[in-house]
Amino acid sequence: MAPGRRRQWLTALRSWVKVGTNQPLLPVVRRAFLAFLLACLATVVPQWLISPVVEPSRSWPVLPAVAVLAVLAVRLYRREQPTIGHDLLAAVAVGVVIWGVGALPAGGVLFVGTALRALYGGLPAALLSVGFTLAAMTTGVLAAGGTLAEVQLGQYGPGLLLSSLALRLVLLAVRRYEAGTAARFEAVVRSSRDVIVLTDRDTTVSYLSPAAADVFRLADGLPGDRLLSWIVPADRPAADAWISRLLGDAGAAEALQCRVLTPEAEEPATVEISGQNLLHDPNVHGLLFAVRDVTERVRLTERLRHQAYHDPLTGLANRALLRERLATALGSTTDVALLLVDIDSFKVVNDALGHQAGDDLLVEVAGLLRRRLAATDLLAALGGDEFAVLLTAERAAARDTERIADDLLAVFDRPIEVAGHLRLIGARVGIAVSDGDADADRLMREADIALQIAKAAPRARRVRYRTELHQAAVDRVRLQVEAQDALSRREFVLHYQPIHALSDGAVRGVEALVRWRHPQRGMVRPDQFIPLVEGSGLIVSLGRWILREACVTGAGWQRLSGRPLQINVNVSVRQFMLGDVVADVLAALERSGLPPATLTLEMTESVLATEHDAIESQLSALRRLGVRIALDDFGTGFSSLGHLHRYPIDELKIDKIFVSRIGAEDPTCLPVVQAILAMSRGLRLSTVAEGIENDDQRAELTAMGCEFGQGFGLSRPVEEPALRALLRRSAVS
Repeated sequence: MAPGRRRQWLTALRSWVKVGTNQPLLPVVRRAFLAFLLACLATVVPQWLISPVVEPSRSWPVLPAVAVLAVLAVRLYRREQPTIGHDLLAAVAVGVVIWGVGALPAGGVLFVGTALRALYGGLPAALLSVGFTLAAMTTGVLAAGGTLAEVQLGQYGPGLLLSSLALRLVLLAVRRYEAGTAARFEAVVRSSRDVIVLTDRDTTVSYLSPAAADVFRLADGLPGDRLLSWIVPADRPAADAWISRLLGDAGAAEALQCRVLTPEAEEPATVEISGQNLLHDPNVHGLLFAVRDVTERVRLTERLRHQAYHDPLTGLANRALLRERLATALGSTTDVALLLVDIDSFKVVNDALGHQAGDDLLVEVAGLLRRRLAATDLLAALGGDEFAVLLTAERAAARDTERIADDLLAVFDRPIEVAGHLRLIGARVGIAVSDGDADADRLMREADIALQIAKAAPRARRVRYRTELHQAAVDRVRLQVEAQDALSRREFVLHYQPIHALSDGAVRGVEALVRWRHPQRGMVRPDQFIPLVEGSGLIVSLGRWILREACVTGAGWQRLSGRPLQINVNVSVRQFMLGDVVADVLAALERSGLPPATLTLEMTESVLATEHDAIESQLSALRRLGVRIALDDFGTGFSSLGHLHRYPIDELKIDKIFVSRIGAEDPTCLPVVQAILAMSRGLRLSTVAEGIENDDQRAELTAMGCEFGQGFGLSRPVEEPALRALLRRSAVS
């Protein structure tokens, strides 16, 4: 026998002989009886070989008789039901052995058979077997030339009967114990929501717990009576590999999550199958599986993951998912680009039309952007008014990123419906392309720097990050920090731009414009620092200072000239929302002595469109004070004609975008200006045209009936001394 084969036999023998504490009792008893049987046979064969009384003529039937006894013992061990024929055959075999060997040890062999008959056949069969045993022993002894005294019937008969009865009681106790254990096991299995499945090596089902009908509606068993046939085809390759791993290691335990087919269900159920290889266990001889329905748990996990990685408003990926995908992309390829898209007018929409309108705008823009991108691109919502686009592979090339950015910006070339009205919305894009060494944080930082530069540049709609832009971003942050202290250092100054009567050129009033005289940078343009102070909240204190200085200066001019001069001061929606404009106006008027009727507060249409109770009450209080209200940049914002009736408006300022096109062969400009002027006359509002640059525009506006105007073509903004001289010349003329 080959060494490998011998080791297999030895392993099987050790496994058969080993009795564990967790094994059922009945197999243990059967093994003990068979061991006793083999011991008895072991005493017979040697005695037959060496016994001097053995006659050659009687030796040949002994081995066949022993073989018959061995076969009967094995069949009894396998729990095959013995019959009377088995008993007779065993008795004859034992008689032959006793006759041939000439001794009684072989009676022990039949004793084993009688005991097994008591176990499996019951008491009547045991009594019959005792009779057969005694008859066989007597016949064998007498045939061998012995006497009845040698048989010792009085000793063997009661002994066989009592031992059979004792073994019968043991059997009853064993079976009662096993029945209780089985009942408890069945109760546990029935009450469990897990489905217990026992299969053979090819997953053919040999046992299926009742929970299968309750949990999965499998009243007729598994499809095809195989566990693998229950699993959906898409998950079977993973399941095949899982089964192979179980079969490759005796006692191995491993779990698998997959989907299974269920009757009366539209979608497969998701289950977790815990499997264990118990083919080596003589009490199981199969693969044991516990199947648990985890469909709801998986759905909940997916919902939580979706919530953790997606924006709840737009349904797009959020910053966390973008960062994760960006890190993955950078780890697998060097061709990665990130685009940040910022909506210019979102804050105006949010403040003017309310948060619901802002949310609707974000949802609409998200849909428009998604339709402009490829399936491989990732569009994310980063919160507020900012979106991000992750590009990989060939779409991340520098030329393609700028083309894609232009394609995204084209979304904003047409009006977008917001709160039931079409609005023209602007946007800026910052672009960053990986150089092969960037990580996720660095690439996002570079894209943000490019975006900030694009927002700061008046005419730039998209900017691609370059190394030199980093310093520009640092300067912007430093400028925002320096703006916090500029007011206390008296670095802000006011310039005044005259407002002229177009009919005769007389100065009717002035608009106060803030400038920042930086000690190192020189004069900082308003478009560079106004967005910074708006975003930081400094606009409230800065606006309070502008109002106070303009009122004091205007009151001084009026006292010197002896005639009223209208003072226009700009007020932002942030001042209304974060501060108290009425209190600031009252304090400025009381300190300066300026008549309220000569103070005009200019505000954009976004203030009126906000429809906030605090703003409406402040505007009403200002009107009661006698302060005039001017609507600045009219025609470009978010107000409706209803606001002109609802709020106390005194003056409309026509935006320079319309005025600058007069005389530029733009046929759409003049009708718009004419309509605004006609509406103003109907509402008895005064009108001021902004941005007049030449005499032709002034003449055209005068001919259309516009009363007042301002712009570089009339007077540039000047500081207070220069304006004082201009006012003197205007008074003399």
